[in-house]
Amino acid sequence: MNKIKDRKFEFHFVGAIPESKQLKDSHLHYWGSISDSSIIKNILKTSDVLVCPSYSEGMPTVILEGMASGLAIIASDVGAVSEQVSAVNGILVKPGNKEELEQALLQMLNTSTDHLVSMKKHSINCIKERFLWDSIIAKNISEIRRFI
Repeated sequence: MNKIKDRKFEFHFVGAIPESKQLKDSHLHYWGSISDSSIIKNILKTSDVLVCPSYSEGMPTVILEGMASGLAIIASDVGAVSEQVSAVNGILVKPGNKEELEQALLQMLNTSTDHLVSMKKHSINCIKERFLWDSIIAKNISEIRRFI
């Protein structure tokens, strides 16, 4: 296994993960299913990276929420995820490829602070430029006008 730089880290898992599948380690925290948005916002606010390894997605809201919270992203390249995540704000991995996911996690853990900050800033900028309602509406109106 690759070595992780001497860096303090924690993983916070949100969602129903059976206790039999949970690993016991001081770096791992299991929240279960959360319906209180203030708890989710607090987890996002205190994190640096959102990891979303899915087999299937459309355009996951959780990734948009992570980006809007200023997080770098590691996600599976499914659905419209590549519209949200690129090399400037995260890492895309093949769905179901555990080795690629492991390498992405290690790469993120070993990245420099400056590079991580840059990725986080790119996430916020991407939200501002492409995913705020004003820009989405303007783009849709422009497309509709092209066809009229």
